[in-house]
Amino acid sequence: MADKTRLDVFRSFRVGAKAMGGLNRALNESDLGPALIELIKIRSSIITDCEYCVDFHRELASKAGVSDERLDALENWRDSELFSDRERAALSINDALAVPFDGVDGAIFEDAGQTLSDQEMTQVVYVVANIAAWNRIMLADHAAGFAKAKP
Repeated sequence: MADKTRLDVFRSFRVGAKAMGGLNRALNESDLGPALIELIKIRSSIITDCEYCVDFHRELASKAGVSDERLDALENWRDSELFSDRERAALSINDALAVPFDGVDGAIFEDAGQTLSDQEMTQVVYVVANIAAWNRIMLADHAAGFAKAKP
């Protein structure tokens, strides 16, 4: 039973899975580019402790040209000089939205707006919302070794 999932999240609600896939496709056509999208998805997955999601998106990030050194630095990205101002702005928005919160400090968007356009900031918000939904779907699925729920 350890290798079975709790839910068959892709077959039990096909229209939902299809809609999530549609949002993925739309985001892949955004101005952010595949490397930045994957950095956001990995960082969000680190915060939500979805090990499967981290591993899955690390592979995609590598294919998008992100080095292992940068991937390893994501956990403490604020202390690293390996990320551009644009990446830092996007990761800052991600961190503000990915953790439990009572609202987002407007200064985060004001600071990010010095590097990212309004359209790019909006796209970052959608990437964060999308991966947050996927993290929770995969944590609900919770196959042994697939996604790790926090105790």
